[in-house]
Amino acid sequence: MKRLLSIMLIIALSFCVMSCGMYTESGIASAENGSSTKVVVSSQNANIVYASEDLSVDELFKDMGNGMSLGNDLDVCDWDTIGSNKAIDYQAAAIYTTNPYSAWDASSYQYFSYDGSLHFVWKIDSLKAATSTKCDSFAIQIVSHDANAQNKPLTCTITNATFTTSSGSKFTMGNLIGSHTLTMKNEVTEYVYQPMSSFDGVKTTGDVIGGTIEIDLKLEDFYYDVSSEIAKLETYWGNPVATEDMIKAISDRGFKTLRVPVTYFNHMSDNGTIDTAFLDRVEEVVDWALKYDMYVIVSIQHDTGNSGWIMASESNYKSNKNKVEYMVTQIADRFKSKDEKLILEGFNEVVNEKCQWDDNIPDKDLAAMNMWNQLFVDTVRATGENNKDRYLLVNTYAAMSTKKVLDAFVLPSDTANNKILVGLHCYFTLSNMQEKFAIMTEFTQKYNVIIGEWAFWISKDGDNRIEGATEYLKYVNALGVPAIWWDNGHINEMAIFDRKTLTWPNEELVELIITGGK
Repeated sequence: MKRLLSIMLIIALSFCVMSCGMYTESGIASAENGSSTKVVVSSQNANIVYASEDLSVDELFKDMGNGMSLGNDLDVCDWDTIGSNKAIDYQAAAIYTTNPYSAWDASSYQYFSYDGSLHFVWKIDSLKAATSTKCDSFAIQIVSHDANAQNKPLTCTITNATFTTSSGSKFTMGNLIGSHTLTMKNEVTEYVYQPMSSFDGVKTTGDVIGGTIEIDLKLEDFYYDVSSEIAKLETYWGNPVATEDMIKAISDRGFKTLRVPVTYFNHMSDNGTIDTAFLDRVEEVVDWALKYDMYVIVSIQHDTGNSGWIMASESNYKSNKNKVEYMVTQIADRFKSKDEKLILEGFNEVVNEKCQWDDNIPDKDLAAMNMWNQLFVDTVRATGENNKDRYLLVNTYAAMSTKKVLDAFVLPSDTANNKILVGLHCYFTLSNMQEKFAIMTEFTQKYNVIIGEWAFWISKDGDNRIEGATEYLKYVNALGVPAIWWDNGHINEMAIFDRKTLTWPNEELVELIITGGK
């Protein structure tokens, strides 16, 4: 009986999709205060003349087919130690000397940030030298333990250097200010000295204790293998780095759509500047897919989620709006000249600050998700060129497909005609897919939906994913939407492609996904 109901539902879904495919819905979604309206369309309006190179949504979906993701690659992230925005292997230390020399007194070693900058602070709470000893000088020294940095010159520019006594007297250390050419030998550079003889009232070590040194340093021409840092992170979750051969193998197998998830925060400064080298790497992978005539969906991945910095709350939106807008602008600028086969995706799975994935998400947090989507669309469109009317993909809150989340979604207003796709992540099982697909049916009739992630895990008993995928794809076909398999690269988990050998361990499953079981 259950199977009969499932078949009946699929037939009903198929009828809905066929009847809606020829129909332009002009329904209007209004905000609660009635001050804004959103026009929702399910296909292009026949009365509008579109550019000749434009594809209608129906044509786009047919051309895309079902795709796969290059998961756990450029989206790999680390919250502690790895990334091209982490501290580089250069440190600075300050040294205090007496005359005559009496003891070794040095600050802690402080790391430069990845861009070569350091705001150095030494609060001198105690010194080994006796308080009665006579002051001589302060000095600064750069340290690196990286073998590749040895016997190489670098430039250290100091723009600010002060010593403030415990009583508040402040002295500028003018000898330190300026650009200094230094050479790293045996893991240290030569010292840059500041005599203390001109510091009125600072004569002995006792006068120094309790004071504070502050120095702003910037390294230039220093050795830093940013490509290795990027590659280190790309492989951190157990996958090899992406290669052109890898992308070509995916295309050759018959996939016409590749989703490339990308995480940026490990490659981004505090103000939101993305490493050029990392954007180069993302563009390299995207260009390979475009070279092989694939559709490429580029997402903003783990900057969101339970541990992300972009959250669905009004306070987070206010705090991070400018930084997010700047980040999206850089991404959109980098890709604005790419052709129409590139689809830019907004924020992957944005959750609120309580990390809720249930039916109790506050309405205000669901509304915040709509604000993020609108910001994404507006920011991308503002970069011009092909981004003016490129297809964009936005997600619901956490990309969920529950009734409450779907009901709260508001399609962003857009200057382009019917160029917004809506992503849902639908990890359904055999036991719940009938119920889950029924909930999202009406939503797929209103919006241009893509199932941005779905997959089945390999069980402990072996790769038995065919049954689940077969049933799942019946619903997908009935809805007439593309579905992107989440491939995490691990062939004993969710992967369908072995990235190390460029082979397909379960050919039957791969063929099923590509053809949709038709």
